[in-house]
Amino acid sequence: MMAKSDQERWEKRYRERNFGTSPQPSRFLLDHQDLLPARGLALDFAMGLGANSAVLLARGMQVIGMDISFTAVKLALARYPQLMGVVCDLEQYPLPKRRFAAVLNFFYLDRNSWPMLVESLKPGGILVIETFQAAWDKPGTDPGINPEYLLSPGELKYEFSRLETLVYEERTVEMGNGKPGIAAGLVAQKPERF
Repeated sequence: MMAKSDQERWEKRYRERNFGTSPQPSRFLLDHQDLLPARGLALDFAMGLGANSAVLLARGMQVIGMDISFTAVKLALARYPQLMGVVCDLEQYPLPKRRFAAVLNFFYLDRNSWPMLVESLKPGGILVIETFQAAWDKPGTDPGINPEYLLSPGELKYEFSRLETLVYEERTVEMGNGKPGIAAGLVAQKPERF
C-alpha cells in the first residue's frame, strides 16, 4: 500500500513547481506514436500532468489518466478537459481485464503492477512503458534515485517477453535535476491469443 507520506510528497512536488508552460510528452512516446491505435479506450497509469495522455487524445482515443496526486489530476484536467482523471492509490486500485486498447506507464516503477497492466490490455492492445534504469557502469549517469526504483539492463524486455516486442530502447535522458540518466523504453503488443 502506498503510504500517505508518498501522496503528500507528490502533492508538495506538484504544488511547489511552476507549471506555467505545458509539460512535454515523452520523446520515446512521440517517436513511436504511429504504433498506437487511433481509437479505443486507453489508460495512462501514473499520468502526472497528462502530457502523454494528450498524445493519445490527439490521436482520437478516449483516455483515463490515473495518479495519486489530486493536484496533478486537477492540472491535467484543466489542460485536457476531455481526459477522464482518476485520483487513486495505484498500488491498491484494481484495473478491469481486457479493457484497454493502449496502456501507458511512464517513469513510475511498480513491478507488482506489471501483470495487472498486461491483463488490462485487450488482445492486440499496445503497452508503452518507459522508466529509469540503473547504469552504474556508465560514468556520470547516477540518477540519484533509490536503486529499488531503477530497472536492471534488459529487465523490461525480459519481464514482458510474453508480449510481442515492437520497440525496445535504452538511451540517455535528462533527469530534470541537471543529471543524465539512462531510460529503458518498450512498445509491445498483446497477442490476440493470450
